[in-house]
Amino acid sequence: MAVAEMTEQTQIGALPLSLLSSRWPKPDVILPYMDPHHSPEGDEPGVRESSAASLWARVREILDAALHVDPSQRATYLDQACAGDSALRAEVESLIQHADQPGFIDRTALASMMATATMGTGSGSAAPLMAGQKVSHYEITGKIGEGGMGAVYKAVDLNLGRSVALKVISRTSISSDDKRRFGREAKSASALNHPNIVTIYEYNSESGVDFIAMEYVEGMTLDALLAQYRAGAEVPLATLLDYVRQVASAVAKAHAAGIVHRDLKPSNIMITAEGVAKVLDFGLAKQEAAGDAAEHTQTALTQVAAVLGTPAYLSPEQAMGEAADFRADIFAFGIILYEIACGKRPFQGANAQATLQQIALKNPQPPSEVNPALPVELCTLIDRCLRKDKEDRLPSLADAAAVLSGRMTPTVSAVAPVSAAPKKRRRAKQLALVFAGVLALVLVDWLTTPGTWHKIRSGGEAIVLPKSSGDLVNEGQAYLAQYDRKGYQDKAVGAFNKAIELDAQNATAYAGLAQVYVTRITTANTDQQWATRALDAANKAIELNPYLAIAYASAGTALLNLGRAQEAIRRVDRALELDPKNAQAHVARAAIYEKAGDAVHAEESYRKAVVLAPPDWVLQGRLGAFLSRMGRIPEAIPIFQTALRLSNDSPTIESNLGAAYHAIGRDEDAAAAFQRSLEANPTARGFSNLGTLLYYLGRYGEAAEAFQKSVELDAESYLRWGNLGDAYRVAPGLSQKAPEAYGRAIQLAREQLRLSPQDADIRSRLAGYLAKSGDQKQALEEAGAIGADGLKKPGVLFHLATVYELCHQRPRAVDFLGQALAANYSRKEVESDPDLLELRKSPEYARMILKFSGK
Repeated sequence: MAVAEMTEQTQIGALPLSLLSSRWPKPDVILPYMDPHHSPEGDEPGVRESSAASLWARVREILDAALHVDPSQRATYLDQACAGDSALRAEVESLIQHADQPGFIDRTALASMMATATMGTGSGSAAPLMAGQKVSHYEITGKIGEGGMGAVYKAVDLNLGRSVALKVISRTSISSDDKRRFGREAKSASALNHPNIVTIYEYNSESGVDFIAMEYVEGMTLDALLAQYRAGAEVPLATLLDYVRQVASAVAKAHAAGIVHRDLKPSNIMITAEGVAKVLDFGLAKQEAAGDAAEHTQTALTQVAAVLGTPAYLSPEQAMGEAADFRADIFAFGIILYEIACGKRPFQGANAQATLQQIALKNPQPPSEVNPALPVELCTLIDRCLRKDKEDRLPSLADAAAVLSGRMTPTVSAVAPVSAAPKKRRRAKQLALVFAGVLALVLVDWLTTPGTWHKIRSGGEAIVLPKSSGDLVNEGQAYLAQYDRKGYQDKAVGAFNKAIELDAQNATAYAGLAQVYVTRITTANTDQQWATRALDAANKAIELNPYLAIAYASAGTALLNLGRAQEAIRRVDRALELDPKNAQAHVARAAIYEKAGDAVHAEESYRKAVVLAPPDWVLQGRLGAFLSRMGRIPEAIPIFQTALRLSNDSPTIESNLGAAYHAIGRDEDAAAAFQRSLEANPTARGFSNLGTLLYYLGRYGEAAEAFQKSVELDAESYLRWGNLGDAYRVAPGLSQKAPEAYGRAIQLAREQLRLSPQDADIRSRLAGYLAKSGDQKQALEEAGAIGADGLKKPGVLFHLATVYELCHQRPRAVDFLGQALAANYSRKEVESDPDLLELRKSPEYARMILKFSGK
């Protein structure tokens, strides 16, 4: 019988949050739906961006002349040139102050900035598309808006008859970089599937027009809604917070796919009449995996362009010209939250430079001082999002979504300790950059030739300080916190190894490596090399720091998987001596108890771990998996569902939940969960679970295909080879392949059994593989060697029932099957297993099953 697998999640640190009581203010009146194109400030996104570009073109013109006017006459000249425009004059005066200071603006970025500044002035725009004009199979019906890169039109898809938004590059001169960026926008956004992200239908080019066809969303932008709110419109705070909760969920989904928005702001959020928030414009989106020099250059370009438009929503690292990762979106989200909660933006300088200086150095007025009626949970969440140091920010917008859903409260403390030295270095860097003039985006050295812009140097190229060893450890832990996302374990290993290269004495880096390797043992691969590597790394961490509890916990888990149970117990006990509240050590102790057959104490330890860190989705998943193995599926399902909410749709939890649904006969729900898991991260375990579902549905050929994919991804698992053998054995035309699969399963199971001779689960499955291979004598010997503790496990009892039926000992088969059902083994699997077909026809089975008619 094919077996569904429950993933063994391991120690992953999570944000220590507690449950949130719902205390948002709730006014009674809801703001009515407004026309999507109306803004009381006349400030639609495209118009605002185009106006900003025009402003900077004017700034350049006045600055050009002012720098060549005698300083004693500049004030008079500016009085005339700025004509009472205080904002324009403030920008020019600010730039004049910094014109003679050194800075580090890249030449390419500077050129891009100036090209951006001249956009929208009429010299470089292509002729607009007119109503009735066709682009491919789309007919234009009107213009929605325009920005620096492209214009957006409403159109009708003539093939499908639906309205779409068509975004096109609107410049007459389109460079290859433009096209690459335009294509990247489409690919980034089309890779996302979320109800709060605009759907991309197509990216194409026709007759020299590059365009993206996307979902047409009717509604109003969040910035327009906030303007109404500030003007006195009665919108419940809870309603606004629900909109941003949806945004947090959407952007968290993008982050899980490795995509950073980098231009998150209210004008890029559309609210529909139904109250659905849609995140727009992934035009600045960046696939984190790229990370090469060319991508970093493109990052610099888009950051400069973003600053020219709306600096108010940038992160400190963006303001200083550094590369932005997902934590920039978290900072921007915090600014939006602050604006909603306090009725104003947290950073409001007299000009762009002043705003950027505030973002980099100044802490905003605490929300509780601005609005004393705000819930403390909301104020704390805003604080966690707006930390200057990105390492200290909320680790995921999935946590923000959970807080805004009322499921948890963010703590004020940082997620992981950051050493003082790196923080001091980062602070010193911020001060140096600001007071050297880097925050003035157009810090210029206007030399002898008017109209010529020059790169400003300070003896060399731009200075970029490398990450410290501590920074890299925090980066590794951030990846480890989402270990089941595709490629994240490899990224974590890379970060920890780089940390060790910088500082060979960094014990926490070695402990982090041990955590990743332990994760690989229990979630992806049974190959013992990972247990050996985990033990080596944990021992090195302990050698460097003998008081590191997590290293002892990892060592204990590794030793347990290497069959060295007594040593494992000593290591875990030492971890708990050092830190009695270490949730991961309690999980390690639970695994030891479970392996020894002590289910009562195992459950106590799993539950204690959950109590110590209630919002940790990994620990919730471990508890759910344990209850499932004990046959307590109805108890496990709500725990998995909680873990799924906490994790923002973890593929691991999806797979585990699917296995639980399958066990109680909810096959459609199981299939959906398995599909979601495989879409997020196609793993060996995920394909194995899908194969198990197909097997029990009698679709043996399809099951064999799924098991083949599972084996291709992990060829060192006896369980996956055994499942493949089961499918081959009963699938039409494939039975001749079964002996080879069973042979490999038997070999691997015996290797595992040598390490863990008391493991009843391995031995019972080995007995089953032997029986199906025709070696009844060896099968019965293995079955008879299982001790009393092993006979308490529902799965073991069911495996033995199958073994005795295949070995023609039906009375014993019926007896063990009865014990399995009494221990809550899945009735659905009993009734679907092809190896028990004849037994189910027997009168002995009919008499036995009457006892369980209510199950």
